[in-house]
Amino acid sequence: METQMYYYIFFTLGFLQLTWFLGYKKYTSKKQTVILTLILIVEFISTIFQIGNSDLFLLTYFVLQPIFVLRHLNSWILMTLFLFLNNSFLILSWLFSYDFLKLLFETDSISLQQFQTYTNVSMLLQQLLLFLFIQGFNYFDKRFLIFDSISRIHKKYKIQSIIGVIFLIILGIVRRIIVNGHFTESFFYITVVLLILSVTVHLTAYIYSQYYQQMLEKNILSRQFNQEIEKITLSDEFRHDYRNILLSLNSYIQNGEAEEALDFISSIVNYSQPLLEDSPYEQLSHIEIPAIQGLLIQFLDLAKRKGITLKLSISTPIHETDISIQPADFIQCLSTSLSYALNVHENILLIIKKEQNQIHITLNNNTTDSSAKNLFKHLNDEKQNVKKSELRRVKKILRKYKNTSFKLNSHDQYFQLRFDFPVNDSGLSSRKIDLDSIPSSTSY
Repeated sequence: METQMYYYIFFTLGFLQLTWFLGYKKYTSKKQTVILTLILIVEFISTIFQIGNSDLFLLTYFVLQPIFVLRHLNSWILMTLFLFLNNSFLILSWLFSYDFLKLLFETDSISLQQFQTYTNVSMLLQQLLLFLFIQGFNYFDKRFLIFDSISRIHKKYKIQSIIGVIFLIILGIVRRIIVNGHFTESFFYITVVLLILSVTVHLTAYIYSQYYQQMLEKNILSRQFNQEIEKITLSDEFRHDYRNILLSLNSYIQNGEAEEALDFISSIVNYSQPLLEDSPYEQLSHIEIPAIQGLLIQFLDLAKRKGITLKLSISTPIHETDISIQPADFIQCLSTSLSYALNVHENILLIIKKEQNQIHITLNNNTTDSSAKNLFKHLNDEKQNVKKSELRRVKKILRKYKNTSFKLNSHDQYFQLRFDFPVNDSGLSSRKIDLDSIPSSTSY
């Protein structure tokens, strides 16, 4: 009975490690992490003093954890991978500590006295191994950007993720039944199956995320190529027609037909407009983040289908290392802001500008200097608009980080939406603690 109580205590401590060292900030917000911690503390006290049903608190923890991860990241893939990751680390840490000691005892390799003597030591070893596994994964994740790479996948893959979680639950239950039945050989078989499944799921997700980014890059290059071909075709047509244009203008001028000449020039300008305008895909090449490029392409296509003019202005190159907030958060902020702008306005200009210490994202519908002066002269904060619209989610996300800001201003038919965050010049996250923000996301 005492050994079982120690087992539950160290089991709870293991979940505390996973909650704070693996899940905190990346998979759950601080408020969510605190709630999960309080549940584990209550379960810990319930186990020590044998008050109430400790399994009920663990069940509550197991139910809330994936819900919190899904709410924080709005990613079914990352939620599923996080559960597999937790399960793998727990299995490995127990396998090379207490489970190995128990195997030696059940195969009569050690006596009962030796088993009881080393039980507590093996459980302490389990906690140490779990900590090392978590830190090792965090190191590789930081080096190879596993989390960031997978978080850029826009598709939800909800059904596949649910199936993966169901498999994990079923295999976990089977493993638990085998443990209680003391089926040593079956226990190691099911353990190996769970570990192989976890590795397969993670490798598949990571490899697909790399393939997804490569497809985005190919898509952008293909669009740029087609745009250049169109420009070359228009240039060739204009070159062939140039002599005829001069002859026609000369004829209008000689006959004193000034209005006809102006109309003719206007028609030439309209005809040549696609050639004279900058290609939005040339602007995309300045932001060297495939996921953001793919997102902007989606909105350019959406604007084209809706008959909305969406122009891009990205004056300076922006690299992935410049982004101080998590890629998933940046994508969510930009996606929500663009969706709002395209739903309420017909002509949109998106400006992404990097200064020495800040990155500024601006959306407005004023493209002339006169209207800009009028706008900035009369701008008023539209707090009600922010409160009523989905833009409040952008504010909640940015509130998690230091030195960020969000503003929505409008006057008459003009509007400006802007959010800023620091340039990541040190390679460290600028995230700050905020108990009041639990961000929720929407996929577009």
